[in-house]
Amino acid sequence: AMDGYAVRTSDGGRLRVAQKIMAGSTGKPLQPGTAARIFTGAPIPPGADAVVMQEHCEVRGDEVLIKKAPKAGDWIRLAGSDVRKGGEILP
Repeated sequence: AMDGYAVRTSDGGRLRVAQKIMAGSTGKPLQPGTAARIFTGAPIPPGADAVVMQEHCEVRGDEVLIKKAPKAGDWIRLAGSDVRKGGEILP
């Protein structure tokens, strides 16, 4: 739920930006050593386990340097996590 880069936390801090995922679009599976530029509302691509805020990244051509190592789950919200079990969705 943040503009930034979808990553695999095991990949390290210098990644090739392989795709851009806009809200309403679906990305391709994230390959090792790559990141996906992602925007709020877009689904996380398969293989990614965290999103790094753009403020914690430095872009160099087609690569992104991650300046603050993410933890698995950072800035990812699971579908339906904003609704309580048994809660009313529509009146």
